[in-house]
Amino acid sequence: MSYLYRMEESIHSECINKKSGGDSRVIPTLTRGVTAPDDARIHTLTRGVTAPDHARIHTLTRGVTAPDDARIHTLTRGVTILLALLVLPVCLHAQLDSFNPLMQKEGKSGEAAASVLGRETAPVARTVEPELYVCGPNDVMSLVITMPVNVEAVLPVSADGSLVIPKVGAVPVGGKTLAEARREVTNVLKRKYPAFEGTLTLLQPRPILVKIRGEVKTPGLLRVTAGTPVSMALQMAAVEQEPESTTKLQLMQQGDGVSNPNYRQRLGARYFGSWETERRALRRIVIQHADGSTSRADIPMYEATRDGRYDPLLREGDIIIVPQRDVSTPTIAVLGAVQRPGVFEYMRGDRLSDLLRMGFGLDPTKTVIGAELTREGKESIDIPVSTLGGEGVNDMELEPGDRLIVYARRQSGNLGTAVVDGEVEQPGAYPIVPGETRLSELVKMAGGFTSQAWPGLSELYRRQIGIEGVAPDPSREKDRTFEKSPLVNEDTLYWSMNARLREGQVAVDFHRLFVAKQAAADVPLEDGDVLLVPRNTRTVYVYGQVNTHGFVPWSEGKDFEWYIEQAGGIGESADEDRAAVIKSNTRAWVKPDEAVIEPGDMIYVPHEPLVPVASTTELLAVVAAIAGSLAGVAGLVISILNTR
Repeated sequence: MSYLYRMEESIHSECINKKSGGDSRVIPTLTRGVTAPDDARIHTLTRGVTAPDHARIHTLTRGVTAPDDARIHTLTRGVTILLALLVLPVCLHAQLDSFNPLMQKEGKSGEAAASVLGRETAPVARTVEPELYVCGPNDVMSLVITMPVNVEAVLPVSADGSLVIPKVGAVPVGGKTLAEARREVTNVLKRKYPAFEGTLTLLQPRPILVKIRGEVKTPGLLRVTAGTPVSMALQMAAVEQEPESTTKLQLMQQGDGVSNPNYRQRLGARYFGSWETERRALRRIVIQHADGSTSRADIPMYEATRDGRYDPLLREGDIIIVPQRDVSTPTIAVLGAVQRPGVFEYMRGDRLSDLLRMGFGLDPTKTVIGAELTREGKESIDIPVSTLGGEGVNDMELEPGDRLIVYARRQSGNLGTAVVDGEVEQPGAYPIVPGETRLSELVKMAGGFTSQAWPGLSELYRRQIGIEGVAPDPSREKDRTFEKSPLVNEDTLYWSMNARLREGQVAVDFHRLFVAKQAAADVPLEDGDVLLVPRNTRTVYVYGQVNTHGFVPWSEGKDFEWYIEQAGGIGESADEDRAAVIKSNTRAWVKPDEAVIEPGDMIYVPHEPLVPVASTTELLAVVAAIAGSLAGVAGLVISILNTR
């Protein structure tokens, strides 16, 4: 019987009135007093039943005596269950009828959802947090109902900030966070429908217009969404608009600017962060809201913690003010063995753990041995490594000018790797001790040369690494080298070509080392060295002004003239006096009568000059003649003027 009581209580009174038409003869009344004794039970059972029903019950109970309690109890239970089964579908249908407006909109809601999802949506920078997102007009919400029916409705927020729910009314959500709006809608629906279960979600944030001012490249209006944080608006305003046309003179005057920082700026960014080049006060960004309230954005703190409170979401009508960094503003810094060293503006309430977070924590690639907090005019405070970043006793509040310096043990790499490829028995990478392992030892580890190898033409290459641990900028190195050079115009072409050919090749006399077996030519290796051993082709390449250029089989002891004859002889336009033997290992040009021709060498015979090459003496003579002629003309003019 207790189940029937709960069933009766769960049926909303509105549904009872709707189906009974306000009649007092309500069927669920039959369940009242089921536990009453004997005749009282039957009397209560029949209360509120129509006359024909009285007759039926009277017939059913005719002949039942008072002592027959068991029979009466069984009979009344059966009647009650029968009537409950008749009334339950009716009342549940009445309960569901209250949700008919939303159920009828289910198809339309699906179409609306498809329409919304079919639009081009703006990309989001991060997941919307219900406690931080402020609802407003044109937000698209999704009301998901799971009890007593399963239905979803797509509902926009009206211009006055209300969420209109059919058969319920307008629920004010504008200016409230998504979490507050969710609780408000749930409370309203539960008051209307006690059995309601469901939730309210944000389907699509509204488009808004905001203004940005201050230290940005492109101040003005920005079209974003209410799910856009301040940091994203800063990046959008940092994109500089290109002018319609830029002259070459303007490009020369502007230079590369910040987009191409110099070497010192790169070093500063590595050891001190972007403080030296940053002009914006990124910890004091102000957001003025349309309702008169203000918020503050702390971008370095958000990057460190990913806490949305430090990077608030924007609302319609917001004005973002990016102040200029004041050099007199107090600072704090975290330097040394952290992932992002940097200098930051000091804000009241900053703690040691905050500073370490802004440095992105300790550098996991280094062995940290300690830390020190230095303060202006006070003794330094030693910070144990075990407590760095903790929230306990050592998480002290910082003072203006504090510097946290994290010390690490120097990484001494005792092992390295060198690679040998080409004509060796076992090409590959081998472990070495940088500065100690010799080139000949690397060849032995690779099993020695093959029978087809030509060691004299091998090449050893080494990485060019600067102090930063990366390859130096070739353009910068070229400019620095040429700045104070004594080169004349005729030298610059060759110098520029040679600068481009700086490929990190190590100067090694492979013929002395591997052919003549002279240990003095054995060089030590460094980490990352690469040895290339070519195949002995046993040929010499002859080209230029010869009748038949190409590969000529190498023959030991043969001279320049013999190889020219094998190539068909000298051509008619050849300048034999300037012919040369190009050594394959050094690319040096050697006079034919001074060269020992080896496999892999090249012989080049140039074309005779189309314009005769004048000597320096001839050029000076021509210049002197011209100067004398000019002096004679000048003297004649002066004498004519003097006669007047």
